[in-house]
Amino acid sequence: MSETAGVAQYVHYLARLLIPLSIVLLGGCDGTGASVSININTPSSDTVPQNLVAYPGSGQVTLDWDAVEGADSYAVYWSTDSGVSPYDNAFVVTEPPVTQQWLVNGVTYYYRVSAIEFGVESGLSDEQTATPHAWVSPATAANRVNDLIWNGTRFVAVGDGGTVTTSTDGEIWSGRVSGTTEYLRGVTWEAGQFVAVGDSGKILLSNDGLSWVSHDIASNYYLYDAVSDGSQFVLVGDLIGSASEAILRTTTPDTPASWSSASTVPNTGNRLEAITWNGALFVSTGQNGLILTSPDADNWTRRGNGLTLNTLRAVVWAADQFVVVGDNGTVLT
Repeated sequence: MSETAGVAQYVHYLARLLIPLSIVLLGGCDGTGASVSININTPSSDTVPQNLVAYPGSGQVTLDWDAVEGADSYAVYWSTDSGVSPYDNAFVVTEPPVTQQWLVNGVTYYYRVSAIEFGVESGLSDEQTATPHAWVSPATAANRVNDLIWNGTRFVAVGDGGTVTTSTDGEIWSGRVSGTTEYLRGVTWEAGQFVAVGDSGKILLSNDGLSWVSHDIASNYYLYDAVSDGSQFVLVGDLIGSASEAILRTTTPDTPASWSSASTVPNTGNRLEAITWNGALFVSTGQNGLILTSPDADNWTRRGNGLTLNTLRAVVWAADQFVVVGDNGTVLT
């Protein structure tokens, strides 16, 4: 190896440590009598990977970040101690995302990522952490559980036979007195209270998830889901014996007589199973690919007719879009 090559290797090593260098070798150092100039470009902030995130799983962590234009590969540095540096463990990948496996559940892992282009490595990204964890199956209730909600303090799950069970950590669950043996099909946290709905027009209300008050709206409804826009509550389901869509609304959910049907609902003969509100629009989904929308919960319009015949069982508003999921792996956005 020539002296010049040795110096170049050393310079590249220093470049990895993010030391900006410009070296000029005087004549004769390369054995030819000519001067040799080696310029190392200091990585700019534009080449440092941005928005690194770490998602824990069971025995694994999935990492994702914004791809860097022109990058050939990425070095992922990791450690079980904070302050990850180029001296820590590392592996190279060609693109994000990447999943690191064979990790220990309960141990916190720290990560930083660099971009590599033409053998030149960028600076390191911001540090992110994740703690892998194993899924557990705590005893919740003897009956089937149909729905679950978290209000920032407590989980509430509802199910068959009037089941209501709660937990503050997802591991230790306690059964609650619901006041009904009807099947409870949905639960939500709206306007500062839990709202559970079920068969025979049953609606349960609770401010804390511990004490519940049961109300009967109308015995001829199966109720599946509830939502509030801040001024009114809206329930969806179907009419018993007809499997026809039902939408009920009120501003006083604890007054059974105040609930009324929406004025205009397309008659498709399909049950509605889910509803959400994004601040401007209600969206409800159900059997045979049924999607209904409304700005006021009173007048509804059918959307996406013919997209699918699968039952659409859940809908959420997230990341500036509605996401709908249903039978046979159906996902609509």
